Amino acid sequence: MLRPSSVPSLRTLARRGACLGAGALLCASLALTGCSADSSSPTAATFGSNVITEQQISDYTDQARVDAGCDDDKAWEEYLAANGYTQTTWREEAIRSLATRTLVEERAAELGITADQATVDRSIQQLRDSQHLQTDEDWKAYLERKGTTEEQLRDKYAFASVQQQVISKEAGLDSKQTEEAVDQYVKQNLGDRVIRKFSVVSFPSDQKKQAAAFLAECKKLDPSKRAERFQQKADELAKTAKDLPQGDLGWNLGYNLEGILNMDTVLTIHPNDPYPDVASNDGSYQIYLCTGEYVFTKDSRYQNLPDDSLRETVRTAALATSWSTVASTYLAQLVDSANVQVVKTPSK
Repeated sequence: MLRPSSVPSLRTLARRGACLGAGALLCASLALTGCSADSSSPTAATFGSNVITEQQISDYTDQARVDAGCDDDKAWEEYLAANGYTQTTWREEAIRSLATRTLVEERAAELGITADQATVDRSIQQLRDSQHLQTDEDWKAYLERKGTTEEQLRDKYAFASVQQQVISKEAGLDSKQTEEAVDQYVKQNLGDRVIRKFSVVSFPSDQKKQAAAFLAECKKLDPSKRAERFQQKADELAKTAKDLPQGDLGWNLGYNLEGILNMDTVLTIHPNDPYPDVASNDGSYQIYLCTGEYVFTKDSRYQNLPDDSLRETVRTAALATSWSTVASTYLAQLVDSANVQVVKTPSK
């Protein structure tokens, strides 16, 4: 195995990779569908008996561009810059992620772990439900718009299942650690904050007047009637406004809405818009309704939260934070121990 002095070892890159977080690691891993090695392609890196080829890196990048919605080189360059990558560091990330998938699959085989098909099926169904894709024709059209196939999606979800099981078995949190992680999350992130629950109605970009009219209608309604009207309109638009969020969004633990909306208002996000209470977001007009709120204090405890869905939201967020640290550390160590060697950097 070669290790040119001008090219860093992936032992170094693996340590750096932890800063990307489990979200990046998982997303990168899920973008690997179809990246099988081509023996005729130049070798980019090796580890053990495994080879990563230039073609695999190219396929990985092509899939990432599709996932990011980058149709041309300029859009891709802007995407990389916005996410803190250069062409060189992106290549390093591609090699690391390709190695990660192979190493996770090898470890899964050693542990006798396979994908949980029920989880894969459930993930597919949840995606269809979230996008209101009730018919096979709608589902097929959605896949075509996204530049993917159901087989590729199933492969992504299957690997996610395998990876989660491997990390849980080898580095997972036990029940005591889980409860401690949730309580710590509440203490550090939610003290003295108001958490709100939202519903949304999204109009396509060519229906700005309709959005404004619906907003005006909602403002005239008795507040107790707004949630029902929102859901009616969301169900109606879901039939025609494909890929736009509609209906209940659940509890929002972020910061983007809570300081703007409260129980008595229907939204203001872009005050400079000609229709000041309609938010232009990704080409659509979105109207949000606050449907519930809870005030956290420094004495709030997860076990005492009054709403089941709020408890589940907080627990999920807390475990995601803990899981991010656990997964990032485990996967970085896995790649580090494999001593991946970069053997070729193509000349520009």
